Amino acid sequence: MQKDINIIFFGAPGAGKGTQAKKISNELKLPHLDTGNLIREAIKNKTELGIKAKEFVESGNLVPDDLVINLIKEKLTALKNGSFEGFILDGFPRTIGQANALDKLMGEINLSLSCVVNVQAPENAAPGGHYVAVYFEPTSVTQEGSSNVSVRIVSLVNIKVPGTIKEETMISFFKAPQFAEQSPIEVDFAISNTGDYHITPRGKLVLTNMFGATVDQMSLPSHNIFPGSTRNYKLSLGKGFLLGQMKIHLTAQYGERLRSLDKTQNVFVFPWRLFLILCLGLIILYYMVRSVMGSRTSYPRENSSRGQSLTDLRTLREKVRKRND
Repeated sequence: MQKDINIIFFGAPGAGKGTQAKKISNELKLPHLDTGNLIREAIKNKTELGIKAKEFVESGNLVPDDLVINLIKEKLTALKNGSFEGFILDGFPRTIGQANALDKLMGEINLSLSCVVNVQAPENAAPGGHYVAVYFEPTSVTQEGSSNVSVRIVSLVNIKVPGTIKEETMISFFKAPQFAEQSPIEVDFAISNTGDYHITPRGKLVLTNMFGATVDQMSLPSHNIFPGSTRNYKLSLGKGFLLGQMKIHLTAQYGERLRSLDKTQNVFVFPWRLFLILCLGLIILYYMVRSVMGSRTSYPRENSSRGQSLTDLRTLREKVRKRND
């Protein structure tokens, strides 16, 4: 089974081959070999090939094919001596002679190409972002008594066609409760891209109280929004106890010109269930205190009535005694 992945990118100047080669290089963790960078690196390091290349560069001439091939051979040989997993070659070969020389080099160092990507931008392509899906499955050879494991790679490639690009985005939907009983406050909104190029809005959702102080805030998740599509967001704001008039404020920026998105909505937070429980508790406490105080005031009245009865009894006894006398 072929373990290494070796890819060559072709394309006219400005077609986007360098941009896509770098992205796939980062995605697959493969070295990106650009002949221009190889020449500059060799000149900077003052290698033998770099010194020769410097003479052509300073005289304004193109670096000969055999010198470029030797630079590529030097780089690939160094990579193979390490943990080699493949490479991505960008912008070379450009001619049939360069292609034959590269094919000979690949045979000398026992390497084979996995695929060749030709990036083309149609002449009538509208300015803006265009997307293609790249599907790659290297051929594999199954040996007797072994299992066959296929490697499949799928990537979404973005190609930007130069020209006048329209960057237009809008908040197409924003929903938050005007009244909330408690935190957190759920906020649903959507951002629609009506322009020609994909965007990645960056911003935050802020919750402030009636005094303008920030209660909570949350950054927008980083998502791409393709042209003609909409991205839905669902965030929660607020922690702990909230009370009174609150303000939800969404601010975001997008595009190369950092255009702004802005949306504000008020929400009143009042925990009415908790307030009702407190009121009922206070009412019950009031009647309990009143009952206790009432029972305490009844004791002196009972004692005074008993004292009056004893006085009346003594008076009656005195009258009876005097009458008998």
